[in-house]
Amino acid sequence: MNTLDVVADILKQNSEVKYFTFAKYPKQTLIQENESFGKKDLEFIDSALGLRKQYRIPFWDSLMLTLFDKKNVSKELLQRALLHNKNDDKIFTDNIYEILNLLECNQKDNLSLNSEVHFKNGSVLHLFLLDFHVYASDNNLVIISEILNVMDLHGYILSSGDSYHFISKSFYTLDCLLDLLAKSLLFSPIVDRAWVAHQILERSCSVRVGLKHGIVPTVIKEL
Repeated sequence: MNTLDVVADILKQNSEVKYFTFAKYPKQTLIQENESFGKKDLEFIDSALGLRKQYRIPFWDSLMLTLFDKKNVSKELLQRALLHNKNDDKIFTDNIYEILNLLECNQKDNLSLNSEVHFKNGSVLHLFLLDFHVYASDNNLVIISEILNVMDLHGYILSSGDSYHFISKSFYTLDCLLDLLAKSLLFSPIVDRAWVAHQILERSCSVRVGLKHGIVPTVIKEL
């Protein structure tokens, strides 16, 4: 099962759902490819990339560690940490084939499943989605399973290639969603801290649907 199969499964089990939400967002330029940074900033970025490779921790955590007790840290580099791409281009559908067609026809944009779910009675609730950063291994799969258990979450764990995604079976109010996101931060850096911050700013969650490095997120465990 991939992400769209999970959506189809949830839809099958919940006849009161009117449609799910998907979001398109442009592919981002890597920070190390930004030509506007000066020599000192590029040195900080290179050091951060080295830490990320050595310890397999998220880039922005690596960068913030790199900046500890350093001189000449630029405002431009710090401002880049606040860059947030809003999910303004949304698709509301109960037709999985429509999403498959978008994936096949449009390689320019990334496509994500958004947590927002609209119901036939007019209410809007959210799936709880989570993006882990810990690298894929048998032991790490056990660890994230236990994290989800202690958070009393039930759903689907997907292998995203480098790490894992989670999609809940239950629906939550926005307040509950934000509470869960805040609690998940306590498990950083196993949970991707920067990803959580952006979801809180967005007031919803999104996880990738399509390919990344040739890999489609695939269910490997159900809770």
